Amino acid sequence: MGQNGGGFNRFWRRVWNNPTLEWGCEISPQGVSLARWNGTGAGIAAAAWRPLPKGAVEVSPLRENLLQPEQVRQALAGCLESLGRPNGRQSAGRPVDTALVIPDQAARVFFVTFDEFPSQPAQAIPLLRWKLKKSVPFDIEASTISYLAQHQGGEWQILAVVSPEVIVRQYESLAEELGLKPRFVTLSTIGSLGLVPSSENGVAASGSEPAADSFLVAKYSPPWLTTTILYEGSVRLFRTVAIAANGSGELPPDSLGEILEAIHPSAAYFQDNFGRPLELAYLCGLGEVTQAIADSLSKELHLPARALLQDSAPPAPGWGQQDAERHLSALIGILRERRRG
Repeated sequence: MGQNGGGFNRFWRRVWNNPTLEWGCEISPQGVSLARWNGTGAGIAAAAWRPLPKGAVEVSPLRENLLQPEQVRQALAGCLESLGRPNGRQSAGRPVDTALVIPDQAARVFFVTFDEFPSQPAQAIPLLRWKLKKSVPFDIEASTISYLAQHQGGEWQILAVVSPEVIVRQYESLAEELGLKPRFVTLSTIGSLGLVPSSENGVAASGSEPAADSFLVAKYSPPWLTTTILYEGSVRLFRTVAIAANGSGELPPDSLGEILEAIHPSAAYFQDNFGRPLELAYLCGLGEVTQAIADSLSKELHLPARALLQDSAPPAPGWGQQDAERHLSALIGILRERRRG
C-alpha cells in the first residue's frame, strides 16, 4: 500500500523492479517474522521469528495497533540480531529496503465497480475516497488507499484497500527505527497469495491469457481467519472473521465446525454470484486441523483442498513446514511473485 494511495496497482511491479529489496518483515499479534532473501531470488537465505506477549499488538483500523511498542521493537531487534544485523541502524550502516507485511484487520478491503475509471492515481484516489466515504468507520481523508483496477465485462472492477495513515505509519516507523526501509506495505493474506501456483492464480506465462479458474484461499493468523477467492486472475472476495486460538496460537480440535462455518459462506457467495462451484481450496496456517478441514471440504462441498505451502524441501534453513507456513507464508509468497517477475 502506498502512502495516500496508488501503490497497490503497481504492487508486484515495485517488487520486481527494486533490485535491493532483499528483506521481508511481518508484524502480527503472535510475533515478528524477518526473512533475508537470496540475492538471486532463488529462495530464503535465512529467517527468524520472535513471539510477542499477548496484547502487545491488537489489530484494528480504528485505533493504534502497537499497544506495547517496546515489546515489538525488542522482538524485531532480536530477529535482526539473529540474521547478522545487530542493533539496527546504529551498527549496520544504511537502511535496508524491506517489504513490510501487516495484519489483514489493520485495513478494510472493498470491491467497487465503475463504468469509467481514471488511469492515473491522482484522479483515481479522490474518486475512490468519494465512493467509499460512507463505507469506512474512520476518516477516509486521513487514510491510505491502494487499489487494483481491472476492466472486465464492460466495466471497471476495483479492489481497494483502505487503512488510516496513522496505523500504517505506526508499523513503518517502528521498522525504520531499527534500520529497515519499507518500500511497500501489504496485508498478510495478500502477500500469501503469491504462493498460489502461477498457472492457478491468473499469472499468465509467455503473454498468454489469464486462466479462468476459481480458487479459495483460507489463511489463519490468530485470531483471524481470512478467506479469499481468486477468479480469472483477480481477487473477488476478501472476508475476515475472528476464531480464537489456544494459548500457544494453535487451533483447538473442536474449532473444526467454526472454521467450516466461516468458509462455507464464501463458497456459497461464489456459487450464487458466478454460477459455478469453486475448483480448489488452499489452506494456510491451520496447523493440526488442516487435514480434517480438507477432508470436510471435499466431503461437504466437493471442493478439493491442499496446503498453500507445499514445498518438499525446507522453505527456509532450519525451518519446518508447519512453522514456515504459520510465520513466513506472506514473505515467501512475495518472494515467489518476485521470482516470477
